[in-house]
Amino acid sequence: MSPKKRDARYLAVGMHEYGHAMNAERSRYPKLRAAGSNILDKSSLGLGSMAGLIGRSRFGAGGGALIGAGVSGLTSLPLLIEEHQATKNALKMMKEDGELSDEEYNRAQKSLSSAYKSYVTNALNRAAISGGVGSGNLGVVTGSLGGAVGASTYTNRSLKRNLSDIQGSSYDIRALRRMRTRAGLKADMYMTPNKGQLPDAAYAPPHKHVEDFVSRDEYKKMLQARTKQRISKRTLDRGAVFIPSYA
Repeated sequence: MSPKKRDARYLAVGMHEYGHAMNAERSRYPKLRAAGSNILDKSSLGLGSMAGLIGRSRFGAGGGALIGAGVSGLTSLPLLIEEHQATKNALKMMKEDGELSDEEYNRAQKSLSSAYKSYVTNALNRAAISGGVGSGNLGVVTGSLGGAVGASTYTNRSLKRNLSDIQGSSYDIRALRRMRTRAGLKADMYMTPNKGQLPDAAYAPPHKHVEDFVSRDEYKKMLQARTKQRISKRTLDRGAVFIPSYA
């Protein structure tokens, strides 16, 4: 990393993940928050399609389409709320830090907005496909699937372009740690080898948040595989923010 160069987008990536850490540390129901939103989001297409087919048997093609799309959208909502809140937390922490110029802050805001749009697009795509399945019309299903693939491809390419030339610096690392300390967060920071894209396990909540859903060893192996790092017991106990090195 260059010790002199500063990139507001890098700070945006890191502070967004600290935004997730803030959500987890402040939540009254951390286990439900950590696992529930992800489980629901991953099952939204299946649940929506199933609900649509059931609805079609009772309310016809139109009813099936509406029910399928509605159920899929509702099950995607918790993750969208989580991501929105993490972004809101990040922007607030960067604003309160006071080190970024207006131009840098706007650039960070634009990067986070681009990332959030990818979540929204994926949720809308799944809702459209579930609605198509619920309608029972093969043409509608095919059209929904084609539109979803096209929209996702465009959004993901746009996001990748936005992140691909990020050059994090030693200044950025110090800034992230300063903002974390100011916010009173306990989560530790780890650097990942990923360059130009967000790591799969960007934020790892303390293991107690997910221990009802996956064993401690399985959780540890998952994080090690995704981040290509040795995960310590302290990481599982305190939580960690995994940030791309962009070396």
